Amino acid sequence: MSDSHTAAALRDFVNRHTNAYPQRWEAFDPEWRSPCETDDPVKLDNDLWVPWSPVRRQHARDFDGLANAIEADVHPSICDYYAQYWSGNLEATSEEGELSLILLWNPDDVDRLVENLIGHVLVRIRSRRALTLFFGCTDPATDLILSVRNDDGVVLAEDARGKVIREVAGSLSEFLARLETRPNPAPALP
Repeated sequence: MSDSHTAAALRDFVNRHTNAYPQRWEAFDPEWRSPCETDDPVKLDNDLWVPWSPVRRQHARDFDGLANAIEADVHPSICDYYAQYWSGNLEATSEEGELSLILLWNPDDVDRLVENLIGHVLVRIRSRRALTLFFGCTDPATDLILSVRNDDGVVLAEDARGKVIREVAGSLSEFLARLETRPNPAPALP
């Protein structure tokens, strides 16, 4: 089952972000290439940087392994969220403060994300807390993780130990729709 509201809300946010900030840079790693890289790397600030922009991906079934590992279906909003783009993280502002939306850089990043989500789920299970799946994080000073509660799709703010601080939105699409864009960190351009 697809949560097309999440996909539409993410597409809208990405379009707003791309229109507001068309130039994005990521530290270049020749072993960690991405379909969203838009040009060859260039030397800036004595390091190599690569320009990038979010690129639509074909809907993928990235979370079958996760569902098997946690012995539960993954909420459709999380599946739709991560299946939309190859992209670096996108910066935003919300009522919760400054935040980064976690997106997938390349196919290997899918495996890394699934491993991290399994680790997150195991912590939740050990602490006898409801299953949540993260999609973003707030400013490091506040150290909050933004997650979707797997049984009902409610967006939560959790601390690093997995304690729910508060409900943030009734759904991921509702949360994404109210985000304001913010520029991604960038190297000093010549």
